Amino acid sequence: MSTAVTSPDTRRSNWFADRRVNTKLMLLLTALLVVAGAVGGLATVQLGTVNAAADSIYSEGAVPLKDLAEAQEAVGSMRQRVLLHFAGPVTDKPRREQEIAGFDDVFDNEVEALQQEGVDPGLLDRYLEVVAEYRAYRDGTILPASRAMDPAVDVAPILAECDRLFGIVVDAGGALSAAQADAVERTQADAEASYRSARTQVLVILVIGAGLGLALALYIGRQIVRPLQRVQDVATGLADGDLTRTSGLRSQDELGQTGRALDAAVENLRGVMASVVASADAVAASSEELSASSAQISASAEETSAQSGVVSGAAEEVSRNVQTVAAGAEQMGASIREIATNAAEASAVAARAVTAAETTTATVAKLGESSAEIGNVVKVITSIAEQTNLLALNATIEAA
Repeated sequence: MSTAVTSPDTRRSNWFADRRVNTKLMLLLTALLVVAGAVGGLATVQLGTVNAAADSIYSEGAVPLKDLAEAQEAVGSMRQRVLLHFAGPVTDKPRREQEIAGFDDVFDNEVEALQQEGVDPGLLDRYLEVVAEYRAYRDGTILPASRAMDPAVDVAPILAECDRLFGIVVDAGGALSAAQADAVERTQADAEASYRSARTQVLVILVIGAGLGLALALYIGRQIVRPLQRVQDVATGLADGDLTRTSGLRSQDELGQTGRALDAAVENLRGVMASVVASADAVAASSEELSASSAQISASAEETSAQSGVVSGAAEEVSRNVQTVAAGAEQMGASIREIATNAAEASAVAARAVTAAETTTATVAKLGESSAEIGNVVKVITSIAEQTNLLALNATIEAA
């Protein structure tokens, strides 16, 4: 006896096919939720990376650039106030010096922030160095000369040196700004790379998840649609009067149970129809036998009718013979009465005795002949009666 070996794939397929339709749909929904969760989780992580890159652009790029711009603006405003201090009246000089001190404080605060924000330390130190040189020349040369307002002092070289030193400050600030802008661009490029990487990963996971979800949906769809098509085929055949189709479903889910129930119903109906056909054949055979019996009974009835006609004719003939016998008996009675009369007259008419005796002899001879005829008639009547009894008995038997 051979034993069928079931492969693991077949067992898994049967296991899945035996699950309820609701379970299959829930498995599909769970798979889609897992894919959505994976895509959402990856997207969240990558969005966090992009957000961190954006924060880096802001904290390491935009904020330092803003602080550097404000520091440079403070240096520029401070230089403007120095020139106004130099060119203005004596009464404005204290106010200008206060404004210069205020811009120095703003610059120092911004520089302190820049030192905490991770800008290029070499360029920042160079910038602070040249600004300090400018401020030292300002405090040691420009402002004292402006306060003295000595006509004998040539201020042109002082202003020229002021412009040269401020040009160095501007160049150092520009170099620092350019370096910081480059850092911002690099950070932005990193953020864009992170965004592209995140987008690619999300799209890949989404495509893979969509493919897996579609494959699972198609598989589950086949697990549901194919049994439905089989059941539909059987139902269509049943509607068309075809009782030979079966679904052949063996799964334990609702569709398999429905298919087996439909197969059982079709099989039962097929058995009922076979019984009906057999009964119809039996009825047809019985009808043929009944028709033959009816024909036989009709023939027997016709034969009985014919024999009844024969019996009726025989009875009529017997009646006629009886009438003949009666007539003979009457004739015989008349002859006897005539003999008695002649015997009475014999004593009176002696002369005619011989003649009367001859006549009597002849009459007696006739009576003998009549008696013989009567015997024959009685035999005929007896034979006819026997035949009549036999015919009546046969008719009775056939009628029964």
